[in-house]
Formats: sequence, structure tokens, C-alpha cells
Amino acid sequence: MKMNFAQTNLVVSSAIWLVCVCAGFHAMLAYGGRPGPASTVGPTWPAATGLKLSESPYTLVLFLHPQCPCSNATLNELAVLLAKCPQIRAQVLFIRPNVFQPGWEKTHLWTTVESLPGATAQVDPEGKESTVFSAQTSGECALYDRTGRLRFKGGITGSRGHEGDNRGLSIIEEIVQRGGTTAGEPITPAFGCPLTGKLSEHEAKGLCLN
Repeated sequence: MKMNFAQTNLVVSSAIWLVCVCAGFHAMLAYGGRPGPASTVGPTWPAATGLKLSESPYTLVLFLHPQCPCSNATLNELAVLLAKCPQIRAQVLFIRPNVFQPGWEKTHLWTTVESLPGATAQVDPEGKESTVFSAQTSGECALYDRTGRLRFKGGITGSRGHEGDNRGLSIIEEIVQRGGTTAGEPITPAFGCPLTGKLSEHEAKGLCLN
């Protein structure tokens, strides 16, 4: 049975639509699974930092881009971690490039951090501390014990903006709750926007920058 023009056009249009949907879905998966660049930091608490090591058993330093929507998932995972591991004190640093006025960093993410028991929010002007800790990606964190020894470096989400069980959280829980002996080298990748680089006002308003 021959198809008329309208039927042929419908079949072709449907095929094109399906190809576009599949391509878009593949691109989303690839984007969500693309981590930030790997970075390393020394095995002990950096001497050059202006931050103070907590008196608690563990100190977690977490770096975030205040305008990165992926940071919501990171903070939700941080809330889960702090609830399970009250031995941790988290210092969450929000980068603020000098091109922006003070207050630019205080988005709803800042408010979320302030509501978390065991966490404090701080500004990181021009990413000075992120440089000291060799953090390049929003969501990257480093865990230190009371002696200042690095125990973990990496991210705490399984992919970009994705919440749920992930290797980073599991490793930290193993270290804190069961005395795991993980060394401190980069263990899990971080998924999020770059912490540094040239930012325009347009780029920095609610859009992922990768």
C-alpha cells in the first residue's frame, strides 16, 4: 500500500524527531557524567591557608560556585553526610571573583549552608583558598582529620546535579565511622562548574559554565 504525501511527511518528521530526542538524551548523559579536571593537594593541612582546622575529629572544606545550579545536589548530599557523621565540621567556601560586588555570592545556596548543623558558609574572594587547596571544580572537597592529615579529596555526587548514593559519600562515611585507612589522593571526581576563569555577569546568573 502506497503512502500519500501527508503520511510520508509524518513518517519522515517522526524519524527526525526521534533522532533529535536520542541525540539530546545522549548529550545530556555525556554532560552529566563529565567531571571537572583532576587536581591534587599536599598530604597535610596547607600552611598557606587562612582557614583554621576544626577541633572536631574531622574538618571538611568544600568549594562551591554560588551561581552553579549543580551545587544544590552537592549541598543536599552534604546535609546527608553531616547527619550521618556529626564528627565532621564543614567549611563551605563560595568563590567570588573581584568583578562582582560583595553579596554576589550570597544566593539561596549560602542560606542552605547556614541552615546545616555543623556547617559554616564563607566567602572566598578571587578563589584564593580554592587555589591553596587546589580545587578547580564546584563541589570539590577535602577531608582532614584532627592532626591535619588529608583523608579524602574529591566530589560527593555521582554525576552533575545528581543526588543519591555515591562513592564519595560512601568513602567518607567509611573513614569517619569505621576508621577507614584511605590515603588522601584524589579518589572521586567532582561534577560542577569551574571555580575560576573569566566570568561575565550573564554567564554567572544561574547557568552551568562548563
